[in-house]
Amino acid sequence: FVIPILIFASSAAGHSSHDATQLVTKKISEGQKAQANRRHQEQDEEACFICSRIGTELLPEHLPYSYDYDLTCGYLQERIIGKLSGDSRECNAGIDLFEERCCQHKHQLQNYECVTNIRSSILNDSYDKNVAPVQAIDSMLHPVEVDTLIMFFAVKELDVLSNTLEIFVNVELTWNDSRLRWDHNSTTNCASRIYARADHSVEETEIWVPALDLVNRASSIQDFPSSKATVKSDGTVRWSRLGSLRAICAFIGLRRMPFDDLGCRLVFHDDDGLNTIDYLLRETSNNRTKGFT
Repeated sequence: FVIPILIFASSAAGHSSHDATQLVTKKISEGQKAQANRRHQEQDEEACFICSRIGTELLPEHLPYSYDYDLTCGYLQERIIGKLSGDSRECNAGIDLFEERCCQHKHQLQNYECVTNIRSSILNDSYDKNVAPVQAIDSMLHPVEVDTLIMFFAVKELDVLSNTLEIFVNVELTWNDSRLRWDHNSTTNCASRIYARADHSVEETEIWVPALDLVNRASSIQDFPSSKATVKSDGTVRWSRLGSLRAICAFIGLRRMPFDDLGCRLVFHDDDGLNTIDYLLRETSNNRTKGFT
């Protein structure tokens, strides 16, 4: 897929500010706790519930953040999480953030023991990190969809003579690898996510990763500093990396110097040449544009 970049000389916009809102909560008695948990568990299945994955009770009085004495788990569930759809991305993100802090964990192992159990069950000899997680559905191969977010932070250098542009970017890739799923429960596999080494080098990585790279490159995305990927219990993998990217450009707009808006096209593809990977370019944090391969 192709991303056009225009470079403008303009002043920075001012930042808006928001008034802080103080949260006020009341102490909940033991009887009210039981009522609150029953009410949450009897909610419509479409409503988001912090403890739905592990099937335990909410701790409404508990403070997920020790520095904020007004923000309780009960408030989060009632006013924020409970208003989300149970199958939404926001619901899953909320559960990831607050499940371990707001839910009862009876007869549970220590977190490091849970992570060790999960890693040994999914990152074993049967997992081949050289093979993409392509699935066959109804005898048809379905490409791996890789949600792609490329955030541009700054132009580090623009050299018209050498036709190069160096920019500082964050590349975030999200995909699903069914081989990395585990049964998330409150006993042996009590962690909802783990971290795994991710790298384009087969010797360094623990998991398969997409080989997205720039076609018109003077430097490669694959040269970015290594970072760990987040793996969730449903097999969702998110891998985010920061780095400088140098592109070779056929600059657009030079004829109108000095009243030009210089443009450079960045062309991306899968460096392994696989046609079983679909990169879905996400233009904002919530919207995706399908069809870039």
